[in-house]
Amino acid sequence: MFDTHLVLSDEQKSFVERVHHFIEHDYPAVIKRKQQHRIPFEAEDFRLWQRTLNKVGWGAPLWPKSFGGTGWSEVEKYLFYSILYENDLIIQLPFGPTMLAPVVMAFGTDAQKNTYLPRILKGDDIWCQGYSEPNAGSDLASLQMKCERVGDHYILNGSKIWTTAAQFANWIFCLVRTNTQVKPQEGISFVLVNMQSPGVTLRPLITADRDHEVNQITFENVKIPLDQMVGQENKGWDCAKYLLTFERSSFGARLSRVEYEVNQLITALKSHRQLAPQDSLLVNQYLSTVNQLATDTQAAKITMLRAATSTNAGQALKISSIIKILSTRLIQALSDIQIKVHGISSIVDGRHLPYDFFEDEDRNQANLRGNRYLNQRKESIYAGSNEIQINIIAKMILGL
Repeated sequence: MFDTHLVLSDEQKSFVERVHHFIEHDYPAVIKRKQQHRIPFEAEDFRLWQRTLNKVGWGAPLWPKSFGGTGWSEVEKYLFYSILYENDLIIQLPFGPTMLAPVVMAFGTDAQKNTYLPRILKGDDIWCQGYSEPNAGSDLASLQMKCERVGDHYILNGSKIWTTAAQFANWIFCLVRTNTQVKPQEGISFVLVNMQSPGVTLRPLITADRDHEVNQITFENVKIPLDQMVGQENKGWDCAKYLLTFERSSFGARLSRVEYEVNQLITALKSHRQLAPQDSLLVNQYLSTVNQLATDTQAAKITMLRAATSTNAGQALKISSIIKILSTRLIQALSDIQIKVHGISSIVDGRHLPYDFFEDEDRNQANLRGNRYLNQRKESIYAGSNEIQINIIAKMILGL
């Protein structure tokens, strides 16, 4: 079995114990039941989880204390999220706490900070991200959604697509085009829009895994006040780059879930629970693949932990593109080998089967693999495709 652990101080060990105690005693029963029974989440479930975390002071793990956050170190953030991922718990929707909040803190007015941050912390508002458009994805600077100033307000027209969790959100932050007469990056602004505004229409997009995760949102003559622009007009590209750094920094903790599932797969293969004894040759081939995956996972984890424990406060964010590439490759490789190992048990639409459809618990878990495999094809594309990350690494880290 492969494993890499931090050497924790007594204080950090106590922190880990508190997180485990919280999970055991305070994890909402209604959310746990929905997960066990494969019942889709609703907006109120995410609000409940945010309020539950906030009640113990953990509502904003990435925020500084001055804004009501935890003020945790990089190691504490990693430990916290790793435990959540390893236990397969519901994760905070990142768009408000992890992505928008740092932008408001860095570029927002005092009024914006006082208005939006407390509501995110308390779970009053759920946010989604309006970046990609039908003709602008990784090439984000080519976005065309218009934002025109008319007197004391702005008028928005255009469309955003692949908008994750927008069906739960009551607010969206968008990159919009405010000037077409300059270089693409120089004519973009960052605005906040109430999803209940007249002219905002949401259309679900059902993906290959049969799930409603993403949406298309159209804006037809949507009117917003001037004070719902964050930062200066035509300077939204600075907000966008800043936000994406925080979005990618969250990938590191997901390595704990990969590590956990890889070790489970190794144990299962060694015990031949999935495959008959006569297939031992195939088992050995799979074990070879999974052992290599375990080695690669540990290498990625060491890279991430080196940054998390660095005395350079910005090191974890600096290597976020590296971690994004490594973690997404590992996640996809894991889902690929899981499909092969579980074979026919990996029913494509297992998500919509009853949680106890099979008498065998292993098969009830295995029949989710097909959905997950299809869903995780997006890993190397969203939050900036891996090809874009390679360019960022070349420029920002290697100086090429």
